[in-house]
Amino acid sequence: MSSDTSIAIAVLLMLAAARVSAVDPFVTDDARVNEPGQCQFETFASGQGREHEHSSGFVLGCTPKQYFVRSEISISANRTDQRTSDGGHGREKIVALQWKALFRTLDEAPGSWGWGAAVGTMRARPAQDAALHHPYLNIIGSAVLGSAVVLHANLGAERDRHAGMTRRTWGAALEASLSERLSAIMEHYRQDEGKPRQQLGLRYVCPATRPPGSRCPERPPFRGRRRA
Repeated sequence: MSSDTSIAIAVLLMLAAARVSAVDPFVTDDARVNEPGQCQFETFASGQGREHEHSSGFVLGCTPKQYFVRSEISISANRTDQRTSDGGHGREKIVALQWKALFRTLDEAPGSWGWGAAVGTMRARPAQDAALHHPYLNIIGSAVLGSAVVLHANLGAERDRHAGMTRRTWGAALEASLSERLSAIMEHYRQDEGKPRQQLGLRYVCPATRPPGSRCPERPPFRGRRRA
């Protein structure tokens, strides 16, 4: 095991000692996209028995032909079901459309960095409320700290039309490569209002058995999922 990997595991364990609520998929975005002409499809499911909350959904992102900047168009949808303390039941649905542009693409060499911006709209329908579109802007930065560690940071704003206000958002994620296919991700995310959220999870990329000739990127992008 390399020294960078050992340091990454130690940092993640220290962060995980804090109060972690791994309920939702990751929100923080990264300065990566696929090669032009490629698409990536992801599904996710999560739940927490203590909060009686369960989420599931998908993300589809495609990288068009490169013109002035490397960019990606993605659509995502997720549903969250929650049982309240008084025995009631709530459901929230979110559909988001996003365009991400990279002005400097992150590569995997130690010391490299990249940045970009994402704009999009999120159609959110909280329980017992009408569905409204919430536009947002997100500035994205990523840096390779070592052969096994990548840091991602986001700063943005989101217009909450249900509340009639604009909220600032920020997040950071530490991605540590544990093996060729397995990585650990620790995220801290917060809006102007509400408690910060910390999440710790594992990500497995590209199974060993795949169709002949298919391309398996070393570290494909992980996309932030919008949440209300």
